Amino acid sequence: MQNKINLNINTGGRYHNALTNNPPAKTFSIENAPIHSMKKDLEMIDNPEMMRQESAPLPISSNSSNPQPYASSSKISPFLEKTASAPTASILQKKPATIIPSAAKESLLEQETPASPNKNSLKKVLVFSTIFLSLIALGVGSYYFWLVRGGKSEPVAEAPSVVIPIEEPSLPAAIVEPEIKIEEPKENTLVLDLVNLTSTQIKTEIKSQIEKLPQDSLLNPVEFKLRDPQNNLIPFSSFAKKSGITFAQSLSAYLGESFSLLAFNDNLNLGIGLIVESKNDLLLKPELLKKESLLIANLDVLLLEKFTQPAKISFSDNNNYKDLAIRYFNIISPEKLTIDYAIAKNKLFFGTTRNTIYALYDLILSQADSSL
Repeated sequence: MQNKINLNINTGGRYHNALTNNPPAKTFSIENAPIHSMKKDLEMIDNPEMMRQESAPLPISSNSSNPQPYASSSKISPFLEKTASAPTASILQKKPATIIPSAAKESLLEQETPASPNKNSLKKVLVFSTIFLSLIALGVGSYYFWLVRGGKSEPVAEAPSVVIPIEEPSLPAAIVEPEIKIEEPKENTLVLDLVNLTSTQIKTEIKSQIEKLPQDSLLNPVEFKLRDPQNNLIPFSSFAKKSGITFAQSLSAYLGESFSLLAFNDNLNLGIGLIVESKNDLLLKPELLKKESLLIANLDVLLLEKFTQPAKISFSDNNNYKDLAIRYFNIISPEKLTIDYAIAKNKLFFGTTRNTIYALYDLILSQADSSL
């Protein structure tokens, strides 16, 4: 118990000494503390005249036993204490001529700021590259001028302009049906010297002229024009008198002078045709009907096949081909040798086979259609 009492006494003596050596500070009230805002500082920066009116801060002694933690409201703002040095005082002493706006200040600062080394080197590279490319372009242009515009170079030929015709839209062409044409017979000339030839010689001359033609050329009737040695057409009356066609003399009033001799290949059988101009079909038919018994003897010049004279001659009617009324008599057969005759279209027809007279009539019809 005695030891504890002594400890308390010692402790209390130390605490008492500490209080006597360090007297308590003055009482601090937050209501009396000055409050600084930046409003007045910004006004001083914009208007330097206000800073000259402020009194300079009083020096604070480091040995003062009672330092004041805050300056009075008349001193410079604590936000500007670090900047209120010798340079600031010198700036305050100078009176600016004009007030420079903030945007102008920034442009002046940019102009005064020296260019960095990287920007300078980049500018040098760009200038060098521009000069180098200009020299290359100048060299290429000079070379092109020397090639194209040189004195020894030939002028460049201009490509011919191509004019593309503009086709106008055309209406669809009318459909034209192909015209079926029957090939007209080839005209051949048969020269006969009627003064010096007999009827037998005339028959032989006709046969020799026809046999000279190839068989395939006779698929259509081939017409022969009979001429004398002076190249004059021979009239039918003269030919009938010299060749033995005696019935023609009695029918001369109904027959004209124009006629044709024809040859036709009827299935490898040679058919001979005769077409004579008719002056009157109605009067010629009954008169020719009276002469039927004389036709085989009178038309011997046309019968080139050998045959035996029939004992009896009797003609019959054949009305089976188109509108043609045919009278016929078969000497051998209708395909081999016959005498067929008909009167139509102002023509008198004779044929030595059945298909020969059909071909002659088709020929006359085609000629009539082509003349329309």
